[in-house]
Amino acid sequence: MIKTICLFGIGNSGKTTTLRLLANKLHSSSDTKDFDGNIPEKGDFKVCFKYKGIKVGIASGGDTAEVVKNNIEFFLSKKCKILIIAARSKGDSHTIIYDYCDEHELLWLRQRDIWLEKANELNKQSLYKTSNKQTTDLIISTMNMVS
Repeated sequence: MIKTICLFGIGNSGKTTTLRLLANKLHSSSDTKDFDGNIPEKGDFKVCFKYKGIKVGIASGGDTAEVVKNNIEFFLSKKCKILIIAARSKGDSHTIIYDYCDEHELLWLRQRDIWLEKANELNKQSLYKTSNKQTTDLIISTMNMVS
């Protein structure tokens, strides 16, 4: 059965940064084989690989329903069994995800929004990094349960 993990959140909440961290961590893992795609330092990306023998796809673009649909169709054409995708908190992309996942398992993970009015910039950046790492670790733990 195909499993989809959707990381959702408001614009500029760190979804792409978190998925980039995840992709880089898995790319360097000894459990990862046949890595296909590039992970740029900035901007959205799409990669496929085998993790513990299971085909996985990660796509950071998810601002529109069309982008989400294209990502899902791309990963299905690559025979991925675990899809890790991004989406905005609201909008038509959710309809596409629900329609696609009607017959598959779906896990929604909310990208943590950090609102700190009185924290200095250094503290904010440290909290963002910690939040992104925790979300990355949660996704990997989830993948390990299903692989």
